Amino acid sequence: VKNLSDYTVGQTYTIGQKQWICAENSSDGSSYMISVDAYPNQVINASGYNDYGSSALRDYLNNEIASELSENGATLLSTTNIGTPFSEGIRDTTIDKVFLLGTDQVYGISGAQFEIFYKMNGIELCGLKGTWLRTPEPTSSNRTAYINETGALAYDLSSASKPIHYVIRVPSLKK
Repeated sequence: VKNLSDYTVGQTYTIGQKQWICAENSSDGSSYMISVDAYPNQVINASGYNDYGSSALRDYLNNEIASELSENGATLLSTTNIGTPFSEGIRDTTIDKVFLLGTDQVYGISGAQFEIFYKMNGIELCGLKGTWLRTPEPTSSNRTAYINETGALAYDLSSASKPIHYVIRVPSLKK
């Protein structure tokens, strides 16, 4: 399948007045981009529950951040089938314009989205250490995954404050 993307995986681009690293190109020509700069001091859910699909953070990303990016000239595509990985499979699927990475995307489960990015050591590339992921801890209703300072998977209370890097999907300009 010919890729129609304007972006190269691993390279940095300015979109909507922010810096992004291309994580993956899709066969339809769209590209998934990860924010270079982290947003500090974010919680998954102030109530402590680790359900990303109904979290205040997800709402913030898809309303305030998406609006800010659009106002600054970014064209964002709705991203379908963003499944939140869980020990028994997918916990829920959301339709988002802006989202957090899941453990499957960061740690390179075979065939998962962003597997190429993982193989390029995306944790180091994007400075993702210390940031939240959207994946809940399988044995707890109030802990969520994050990337610890060594780059390993860890879990913390969903009401804890950590920085985030978020993902957008942008269309090809060649269409």
